[in-house]
Amino acid sequence: METLDPARLPQGPPPDADDRQAVAAQVAVERVRILYERTPQALWGGLAFAALLAWGFAPVVGANLAWSWYGVKVVLWAIRSSQWRRFPRDPEWPQRAERWRRQHDLLATLDGVSWGVVGLTGHVSKPSLLDGVVLASLVGVASVGVFTLSSHMRQATHFMAAT
Repeated sequence: METLDPARLPQGPPPDADDRQAVAAQVAVERVRILYERTPQALWGGLAFAALLAWGFAPVVGANLAWSWYGVKVVLWAIRSSQWRRFPRDPEWPQRAERWRRQHDLLATLDGVSWGVVGLTGHVSKPSLLDGVVLASLVGVASVGVFTLSSHMRQATHFMAAT
């Protein structure tokens, strides 16, 4: 890891309050940009894990219920994908960063709730292969969620609590 050379640090008086506010605002905008930049990994990973889970659950809870749940996941995927595609096309997104963050938070929380519904089955299957598939899917989705939401603790907490 490269060490920071003190001679390369900015010299001069400390920044005033206006400078600190401007920097804080820019950091907030960049955090939203990064949030949307990481969204595709969560969307595609979640869709793949959802398909695996629906396939595993179909013989246990019934194909209609399992694939209906997957249909809900696909609808949420489509809504979140649409939002992700609209974000960079908004020429004023930096001025609307807070609005975009709130929308992402809401949709990610709904996505987490849809994952949490899987836990409502609350049974141990025979054979236990399904339990392994459920566990692997939920751990995988949680991992993708933590990766994509790592710079947004509140959103990560909402997603994980719902899952």
